[in-house]
Amino acid sequence: MDVGFSKQFIGDKIQNLKYIESFWIGLDVLNVLGVSNTISYSWIEDVNSETFAVPNSLSARFLNLKGIIKF
Repeated sequence: MDVGFSKQFIGDKIQNLKYIESFWIGLDVLNVLGVSNTISYSWIEDVNSETFAVPNSLSARFLNLKGIIKF
């Protein structure tokens, strides 16, 4: 499960910053629940001809912060 939040600030609300027309900030939280997301397996064979499944997983919990500034 992923969750994202964003907020945009426009002109009149940014009184202290004369040269900025608007800015946008966003925060995404990927894999909120911290689940091990196995998408496939790589099959590895050792020197004794035994085969092992090694899981290929998606990312762990991850934060992504984004921003856009318009002058």
